[in-house]
Amino acid sequence: MLQSNDASFGLYRSALKSVADMTNVYLSGMERLQSAQAETFRDLVAEQAEIAKRMESISTLEELQTMQANFTRNQMERMGSFWRGMFTNSCQSQVDFLKEAQSKAREVADSLQGMEGVPTSPAMSAMKMFVDAAHSAYAAGLRETKL
Repeated sequence: MLQSNDASFGLYRSALKSVADMTNVYLSGMERLQSAQAETFRDLVAEQAEIAKRMESISTLEELQTMQANFTRNQMERMGSFWRGMFTNSCQSQVDFLKEAQSKAREVADSLQGMEGVPTSPAMSAMKMFVDAAHSAYAAGLRETKL
């Protein structure tokens, strides 16, 4: 077999492995997001059961209005917390994905430089700059949500 075919095969295999690795990063982020959603729903169900139990012991309109005000405040706080968590998880998933893309772009560039007869591509430089910029933007968004 020709040497260039061996190198092409190795590059092709490496590219497929990169796609599988990046898919795994993406799916891990989705799993984290769904876990956060499920936890929020479990908390809501428990809170609803507690409120229903407390309603049985309320005997005045004032107590009922106080309970409703507390319930509404808690729901608004929980809603804000839920969306903040969703945004944070989404940003973290994007940061993880872009870190992986950055790593894979470096691996591909290194592989191409090691192959004889393959010119280095300006497209690789442009791709790396794009991935670096996107990673920085998502990382900044993630830092802001953690403040």
